[in-house]
Amino acid sequence: MARGATRAVRVLRASTAGFCAGVRRAIALAESAARNAGGARVFSDGPLIHNAGEIKRLEALGVKAAPGGAGENAPGGAGDIVIIRAHGAAPERVEALEKAGFRVVDATCPHVKRIQDTVRGAAQAGLAVWIAGDANHAEVKALVAWGSAGAARGGAGTARGGAGTIVVGSGEEARNAPDPGRPITLVAQSSMDEAAFEEIRAAAVARFGEKAVEAHCTVCAAARERRAEVEALARVCDAIVVVGDRSSANSRRLAELAGRLKPTQFVESAEEVDVGALRGARGSAGKAHQTVGVTAGASVPEATIRAVEEKICHTEAQR
Repeated sequence: MARGATRAVRVLRASTAGFCAGVRRAIALAESAARNAGGARVFSDGPLIHNAGEIKRLEALGVKAAPGGAGENAPGGAGDIVIIRAHGAAPERVEALEKAGFRVVDATCPHVKRIQDTVRGAAQAGLAVWIAGDANHAEVKALVAWGSAGAARGGAGTARGGAGTIVVGSGEEARNAPDPGRPITLVAQSSMDEAAFEEIRAAAVARFGEKAVEAHCTVCAAARERRAEVEALARVCDAIVVVGDRSSANSRRLAELAGRLKPTQFVESAEEVDVGALRGARGSAGKAHQTVGVTAGASVPEATIRAVEEKICHTEAQR
């Protein structure tokens, strides 16, 4: 404790903070590809994960992120390696890369892959597909493409959003979306808030009836557990620090939830921790210490979380 401190700072870390299994797998595949490239260039087809620091580290190992698509940044591509990002890619994109001569390493999160399979299967069966989520997110864009590909193989008709697959971002959008004229298979973006998914499901059922809506709450278990831990931290902490890249949907949602419960800081690194704000987040009068909860998004490495904890532990209040 620093000289003159009036009370200690206790840090409680959520057990799920940091890399999820899908991100850990994607990074391991990228590192392996770099080690075994044998002189070939290694690209990720867009940012492998949503963490600028990790992307920079992988670049130092030889894995170059190609924001516009690896094919556009590496003409020819024969023999070079392309890693499909954890969020997945459109099936036609993978086919095009293989046709161009790239060796493709599929680092799509296994859970996201299962959602892709559900979307493709429903579209092949002639069902309408509603994807609950953010239309601008890479995972959702890929899911729409899988729905379109499935419908093409199944012979289903074309509708807005491509082959009967549309993105629905809220209950209001579900109430106003075009009637597909056929049963709906509803899935969720893997990092979506379950309450938001339920609102969309309820709106669809209210319009079309239970039998016409087959809902799959495909929010991943890791995302559910992280939110549950934020709620648990809020019950015992004076403040919460959420670590994550601002481009990360799951990190932003953690920060939004925490902010509704306790004074919260959303930071990308230890340098962004606001010491003064944490000193002001005091608990009940006479409390011997201040407790700060720490959690982190699914793309945050251990070293970043530890650095944030170290910074917090040096925020002892001074008289």
